[in-house]
Amino acid sequence: MNEEIKNYVDQKIQEHFHSGIDSRSLKLDNLFGMFRTVDTAPTHTPRNLFEQIMIFKTGTTYRLYWYDTMNNEWHYATGV
Repeated sequence: MNEEIKNYVDQKIQEHFHSGIDSRSLKLDNLFGMFRTVDTAPTHTPRNLFEQIMIFKTGTTYRLYWYDTMNNEWHYATGV
């Protein structure tokens, strides 16, 4: 399963690019299936890379959480 996720992430990274005016955006919906979706904010210490990124969804609230290993804390960005 981890190899399948890694290959999917690698593919999405290759498809995504930033080149100024003709950049394509990576939509939050495209991340579903790559990482675990939760309905409560993460508080645990992740054990591996795939536990370091989580999608939070409740009602109409979307957040992308990531774990900061340098400061041992979770951060998030709100999506629409």
